[in-house]
Amino acid sequence: MKHKIIVVIVDEQYDFCKGGALEVPGATEAVAGTCRFLEQHCNDIERVVLTADWHPTNHCSFKQCGGMWPRHCVQFSHGAAFSQELLDTLARLSVPYTVSTKGKHSGTEEYGAFTRQQRRFAGREVWMMGLAGDYCVIESALNLLRSKPSSLVLYGPGIGCIDADAFAARLASEKTIHSELSYIEHE
Repeated sequence: MKHKIIVVIVDEQYDFCKGGALEVPGATEAVAGTCRFLEQHCNDIERVVLTADWHPTNHCSFKQCGGMWPRHCVQFSHGAAFSQELLDTLARLSVPYTVSTKGKHSGTEEYGAFTRQQRRFAGREVWMMGLAGDYCVIESALNLLRSKPSSLVLYGPGIGCIDADAFAARLASEKTIHSELSYIEHE
């Protein structure tokens, strides 16, 4: 990598990890892949942006409120906390990071972060990974593309999906529309 990059890590929170309220298949491997990426590229990273589901107790996405998901990532709960493996890696490498929350309003479903255009991504090389690829990662990527990055790479070893086939189909469709979007399947 020639220039410093921005890394976006989507929702690597306990409720999406093994044993969580909304466990994503492959989450353990995705978090490990994310940490390996950070270790391998720490000198190339300008900053990391962590996104987080940050739901109130009565969020519209919850089954008990008429939604399709079990209660997850409730504000200030253990399930809303970031993976300790991820946090330890960031601390050990001294990689600067910020947090961007989403899903904070009880009546609004918000899979993707960056619903408002983010100037900090304009003209920049961005790498994205996280959970779940077929929902929050792809929606965050599409939102971020409105900010006109020079490139946006989805890093497969750091992505876990609820439905990997749905993610692959959606990604193929979006890549035909967005030339700046690419996908790396293997390390």
